[in-house]
Amino acid sequence: SKEDGYFNSGVMLLNLRKWREENFGRRVIDFVSDNPKLIRYVDQCGLNALAKNNWIRLPLSHNLTVDVYEGDFEFGDCGCSKEDINRAKKSPLIVHFTGTSKPWHTSNQHPFKKKFWKFLRQTPYSRSLPEDFSTLNFIKYLTPKFFRQGIRRFQYRFFPRGKFKLMK
Repeated sequence: SKEDGYFNSGVMLLNLRKWREENFGRRVIDFVSDNPKLIRYVDQCGLNALAKNNWIRLPLSHNLTVDVYEGDFEFGDCGCSKEDINRAKKSPLIVHFTGTSKPWHTSNQHPFKKKFWKFLRQTPYSRSLPEDFSTLNFIKYLTPKFFRQGIRRFQYRFFPRGKFKLMK
């Protein structure tokens, strides 16, 4: 239930001794297998169901997810004040790139995308390009948002049935 809270399983600190003693991993797998209709995010839903009332929320700055930046974030859900959220957004400790748009996608606009690439350059993957890199995607990325939106409005007004597609 909403009152029990719900945590994102992408960033967790675990008591591994207790995890092993209680065979928690196996119990989560069994719960997910036995309750497929209750499951939306496989491991996350299973962990939340079994850890009910037995977990502590990390500060928002330790798991700053994309929804905070996209305005889809419910202030009351995290138990944080608006000031806490703004502080976490300015200087997060862990940026969690949740959702389908990732910093390794050309069209991603996350405010920490440049830092992602900066740190990637310090790894063995330093010569990597965005996963969906192409000349067309690069041009789209460089095209200002207002211009792309204008093209879409033109497209939908004069070609409403998708007979002509200029930009995705």
